Amino acid sequence: MGAMEEELRKAEKITVLGEQEFWQQDREQLLEENRRLQRKLCIMTEDNKKLYTELQKAKEERGGEEEEISSLPKRLFPLEKNFSTALFISRRLKSEVAEEERKKREQLINSLQQRLCAEKQETERARALFHQCSGLETGEEKWRRKVSKLEELLTEKDKALRRAIKKRQARTRAYVDILAELTKTTSALKQSHLTCVALEGKLQTMLASGSFRKELSNTGNSFRQQLLENSRKEGEGLHKDLSYKDIKSRMEPVELCELWQSKAQNWNKEKMELEEEEKM
Repeated sequence: MGAMEEELRKAEKITVLGEQEFWQQDREQLLEENRRLQRKLCIMTEDNKKLYTELQKAKEERGGEEEEISSLPKRLFPLEKNFSTALFISRRLKSEVAEEERKKREQLINSLQQRLCAEKQETERARALFHQCSGLETGEEKWRRKVSKLEELLTEKDKALRRAIKKRQARTRAYVDILAELTKTTSALKQSHLTCVALEGKLQTMLASGSFRKELSNTGNSFRQQLLENSRKEGEGLHKDLSYKDIKSRMEPVELCELWQSKAQNWNKEKMELEEEEKM
């Protein structure tokens, strides 16, 4: 049985090598034709450049001779047309060579697959005959059980991997949502700070008394420092709260909602206090 399979492999290898050698020769011929066309294209390009140089010289030397100048583009037109034709042929040859190689490769793969299927069928028939003759059905059953166990183990690992991927995707979405909320909160804090600065400037312009202005300025400075400190602490607290591992390992979605609600209430409270002080 082993000798027969070895002979089949050798015969297949010889066939494949022969086909590869034939395709290699065909490919070399096509590449040689392509190189020849490219050389011809280069020659035509050089001729075109020479004619263009002659045209420039004629323009410089014979500025007033319009008829001679108009005749030069007529001479250039066939060359440009030939150049375009040669370029098109070269590109077409390249695409045809690539397409031909792809088709040959697909034909080779199909033929190899067909031969492989035929060899597998022949091997299965020989194996069945061998088992019938030697009575090794028990060993085959043992290997089948092992293969079945391995397939079950692979299925379980695949399921575990999918669960891990889904969990990671859920964590990523939650992290993105929390970052978006943090951005909104930061914008709100900046807006509150700008409002405080504007109110402070407005109060400074409206106040006429020097002592009261000084006292109010000190009070405003202390309040602004306190507000900045609170904003900084809130920002640091948010960054700590937004720790990816803490959010995923210690908090549930309900707890996160409660946290954001409490922080929103604190911000609303500070805003109301600021508005009351502005009225005073």
